[in-house]
Order: sequence, then C-alpha cells, then structure tokens
Amino acid sequence: MRLVVAILAVMAVAVPFDRPAADHPRIAYPESYRGSFLPYAVRARPDLDQVRHLFANPLAVDAIRNGEPLPHGAMFVAEIYATRKDAEGKPVRRADGRHEAGEVLFLAVMQSGPGWGQRHPREIRNGDWNFAAFDPATGMLDATRAEATCLECHRPMTQTQFVFSYDALVARVRALPRDEAEPASIADGADTGACPWSTPRTPPRG
Repeated sequence: MRLVVAILAVMAVAVPFDRPAADHPRIAYPESYRGSFLPYAVRARPDLDQVRHLFANPLAVDAIRNGEPLPHGAMFVAEIYATRKDAEGKPVRRADGRHEAGEVLFLAVMQSGPGWGQRHPREIRNGDWNFAAFDPATGMLDATRAEATCLECHRPMTQTQFVFSYDALVARVRALPRDEAEPASIADGADTGACPWSTPRTPPRG
C-alpha cells in the first residue's frame, strides 16, 4: 500500500496537470483599467438582455494606430451590464432608442501572451488569446464561467484576430488625434457575438 501511495505521489508531481481554464492564473484583474484603457464602444445584446462597455489597453490601441497586428500583452475588457427594465419588465431605452445599462453583471477580459494558446485544444484555440471573467466588486476570478465558451465563440473570427469588436476599435482609434488619450464619447452598436455569460454582480472597481 505504501508503495502504491508513493508511486501516485510521484505521478502527481511528474505528470503536468491541465487545470480548468477558468482557474488559470495568467490573466489578472485589470486594476484601474478605466483610467488607462481606451473606452471605444458600447454594444447592446438584446438577445441576452445585456449592454457591454468595451475597453482596450494601450498596447492594443498603439498597434491599431500603427497598423500592426495585436501584440502579446494586448488586453480587452468588457463591462457586462444587465439591460435596465421598467416596472412592466420591458427594456428601458435611452433618448437615442438604445437599451439602457442597469446592474453590472461581471467583467470579461481577453488577453494574449506568448505561448498562452498552447494550453487550449487546437480546435478551439484563439491564437495566444486567453479569456477570464471577474467579479467586479471584489476583483476575484469567477470560476463559474467556462473559458471554453468564449474560445468556441471567438474561434471563427480569424480575420479580425479573434476580436469581435476589432472594426469598432479601428474606427475609434483612427478618429482620434495623435495626442488624444481617449474619445469624447463611446461608439454604440449592436453586438451579435461574444461569450453569453450572465449572473448579477455589483459595480466594477476599475
């Protein structure tokens, strides 16, 4: 019996253990992203009763500005809000007719790093992009949301480096003066694809 236990202990150390995707430590909560990332779009998801505020970090913005591929270290953040409802349960609309954001549900983060894609099966690999969801109140990783959901959803977007809102970011960056850090307003639009995670959360800390 002791021999069996010893062998199992050695195997546990020697054999690489592929932890669940939502458990990986490669993406950290993006502290202060609101002060340093570019807010570039607001997307409505009527099919999910969600409104999404999108942000890109300086590495992503600089790459777009210079006409270069998104580099390792590029990061996108999406604040996922529930659509605000009225007393009858109908979506509240802003003056421009778009859905109004209500309670924030969670923070979705997409980031790339050297070799990061190797941890995912080839059939759902998004280059070197990884995905994570965070509780915006605590900054803790939300392991209830499977990373594979986003990998599978973004997988077809090879022409835009696996980023659904790539064209919106390009348009926003091109509209900025060279010395402007962020736009005066955020572009609105319809979002037809992204990870369909949803569970109520409290306001983001970034």
